[in-house]
Amino acid sequence: MKAGDILATQSSGFVSKVIRLGTGGEWSHVAIATSNNKILEAVKSDNNEESHDVREITLNDFLKDKSKVILLNRPNKLTGNEHAKLMRFSTEIKIKDYTWMHALATTTLPLYKIVLMIVFISSIFTISTGNLSVYFGVLGVVSAFLFGVYQLMALATRSSFGVETTEKIYSKCSFGRYLVRKRYDMFCSKLVLLADREIDGQLSKALQYEDEVQPTQIVESCKSLGWEVQYITTPSK
Repeated sequence: MKAGDILATQSSGFVSKVIRLGTGGEWSHVAIATSNNKILEAVKSDNNEESHDVREITLNDFLKDKSKVILLNRPNKLTGNEHAKLMRFSTEIKIKDYTWMHALATTTLPLYKIVLMIVFISSIFTISTGNLSVYFGVLGVVSAFLFGVYQLMALATRSSFGVETTEKIYSKCSFGRYLVRKRYDMFCSKLVLLADREIDGQLSKALQYEDEVQPTQIVESCKSLGWEVQYITTPSK
């Protein structure tokens, strides 16, 4: 393992299973190596722990309680300047908290698609042939509405104008201001993508929206970019 490599994991815990189900992928957590033995990750720490939500830990500590781990080897070793940028990012980002709400939000769209598919398939078998025109007319209106909502959500989260406008609207109440603050906190895949962006990596060019990225998307993008995959034996095995 070297600085800039990425690790992806899964565990037998409930949260890991929910994330994998929600994203339709094999991996529930990702992190980035800052050296040959140190890992930078974003996790929700227990209240009794002294560690922060964004933390740098040893490889052995990282592997604890993991049932499956892969190491994605970055094709090229980081230059001295790139490694310095990564370490500076690591130091600055440790003040951030973990945001479970935004991590959960990355699973919303895949689950939403599954629900819509189930509803659509079940409705096909319940309509009568005499109501086909009405059915497809209603389906068209609903689809147009849902597509419009999706476009508004994309505008609100992806464009600088949309983000600024959305934050102004949310900031009119205390809960909205809380959501705006939490938007700038971290979850695991967002942290990895921002770290790669800091060193001008190719991964950040393939995945542009850090607030929507999922662990499985990180893994698949690394594979498509030619990163070597290495399976790591965990202490539980």
